[in-house]
Amino acid sequence: MLKARTPMHFGSRYVEADEPVLYFENINISLLSEKNTSIMARGGWANLPQVVWEDRSEVTFSLSEGILSSIGMGILLSADVLERKGA
Repeated sequence: MLKARTPMHFGSRYVEADEPVLYFENINISLLSEKNTSIMARGGWANLPQVVWEDRSEVTFSLSEGILSSIGMGILLSADVLERKGA
């Protein structure tokens, strides 16, 4: 299960912080990783680092042999989910 970290709107639905947004069934292997790069602002005597921060540029999520609903896939792809009327 994945939960929202902050309040957000998803299509016409409002999701509150800590509300579950993705449910998985039968996951064998899942992996969530990110690529971090340290960035330093240098200057002054001996050109030492004055400020250091991390840049998180890539986040990778993968699962093997799991089931994900169409709404869950829409959330992962940041897609607008439309409801069918009259079907």
